[in-house]
Amino acid sequence: MMKKILSLLAVVFLLSSCLNSEDPSYTISLSSVGYNHVTFMEDNTTKLTASSYDLAMDLANLTMNIGMKVNLGDGNDQVELFLENIKMTYGKEALYEFSASEIVPKKGGSPDPNYTITNLQGKMWAYYTTDGSSMTREVIVLSLSYTVNGKYRIFTVDNQPSFVSNETTTNCTNAPMPAFTTTTTTYSVKLTSTTEAEVTIYNAQFNSQMPQLTMTLEKVPVVITSNGYEVKAESVVPKINDVPFEDYKMTDFRLQVMSQGTEMYLNFNCNVKNASYNVTAHGYSYLKQDEQQ
Repeated sequence: MMKKILSLLAVVFLLSSCLNSEDPSYTISLSSVGYNHVTFMEDNTTKLTASSYDLAMDLANLTMNIGMKVNLGDGNDQVELFLENIKMTYGKEALYEFSASEIVPKKGGSPDPNYTITNLQGKMWAYYTTDGSSMTREVIVLSLSYTVNGKYRIFTVDNQPSFVSNETTTNCTNAPMPAFTTTTTTYSVKLTSTTEAEVTIYNAQFNSQMPQLTMTLEKVPVVITSNGYEVKAESVVPKINDVPFEDYKMTDFRLQVMSQGTEMYLNFNCNVKNASYNVTAHGYSYLKQDEQQ
């Protein structure tokens, strides 16, 4: 998967400015579907619950409205809340940042103090990727955290994050070989449920002679942590072109997702042709400033 970076929202901003030079009032709407990582603050128990967010961004006035469907994991049904006039700023790291110290959302059209939201913090990144066949995919990364009614601490978790800004290092542990480091390998995690995930490794390459491969790991267990989740297995056999490859069996596989779903750490071992390797990676689901075009 090749990385082609472009600030999508900035382009929309510029196009809208050109098309609406006489009336610069316009709104961009975005949606995000995934999970909320919910911590019940009384006993620090955590759950992943289904969520969706609809964002309406007024780029002329730098304000945002958020419609959210959330489940607090308290045994009650999903609730729909609406937040208005949240202030936005252009971010130093992210494209946009937004926050509110306290806001009473609307529920059913009326303010409901039972769902008072405090310490809302959000960031948004935008880019597109182009694969080898020149197919383009737009990516919006949303990071959002807040507290509900002083009882529930929540942050968003994308159910299909792609970690595109990575450094992967392979060390041979039973022979005097130099470490191999690459920045072309990317990782995609698909949460098929709150307990299992599918991991796809694009441009997998563990030494300079190895061809770049696409590997898929299926039905890997998911464990919720205090700051995200882990995808881990004692051993897992990757598939290449839908065919299991025992020669590349991975052991002690552990992929940690943290920082509100935007950062990952990976570690696993493998044995190929009597050589033992340890592979580590660290990366982000958004692009650093020096990677942007």
